Amino acid sequence: MSKISLKTKITIHLKGIYPHWLHSGELERFGMAEGQKGETTGRRARELAAKRVLEKREVNGSVEYRWLPTQEFISARSPEKVLELRKLTTKLL
Repeated sequence: MSKISLKTKITIHLKGIYPHWLHSGELERFGMAEGQKGETTGRRARELAAKRVLEKREVNGSVEYRWLPTQEFISARSPEKVLELRKLTTKLL
């Protein structure tokens, strides 16, 4: 059985709450709940931000992170795709 990396867990967690931002302290608590040190979680989040997997912003001296959507994610939610999905759903009902 393979272990899921902390970077993957952070990415999945932030993708799940997208488009909301998460304060770095909350992210560290998430990491501690996953059995990691808070500072390790913060380091991994900074690494993910450097690789453009996460967005990072400073608000009043604090840092917040959120998942940075991929082009595939954005394309799948284009107005044309959403309209197509609505038509399919309406036909099924």
